[in-house]
Amino acid sequence: METKRQTLRVRVDWYTRTCLTAIAVLLTVLVIGLWADHAPRGPEAQAAKPFVESGTQVQIVQLVRAQDRTTAKISELIALLRSGQVKVDLVGGEGRSSGGKSNGSNTTPK
Repeated sequence: METKRQTLRVRVDWYTRTCLTAIAVLLTVLVIGLWADHAPRGPEAQAAKPFVESGTQVQIVQLVRAQDRTTAKISELIALLRSGQVKVDLVGGEGRSSGGKSNGSNTTPK
């Protein structure tokens, strides 16, 4: 059995050749950039990198401290309300009288 080999010639025009060259150059630059970066990737990188940047860490600490102060103030208010030293009386509020029942008026103060 004899097989005949055929030769297939593909002609590539100037535009296609230029685009393929540009793509090859850009890919080469990308690979060199990634290689030069050589920062560790994966779990090792996460272990080596701090959890957050120092500026962000300072902001988080400030937020936590502010939240702690707010929590302390709310705790003091709750303690005062439970002790009976503070009495809350609604006057002309959301249509409720001092007895806690609706007085039928839906007027709000202006």
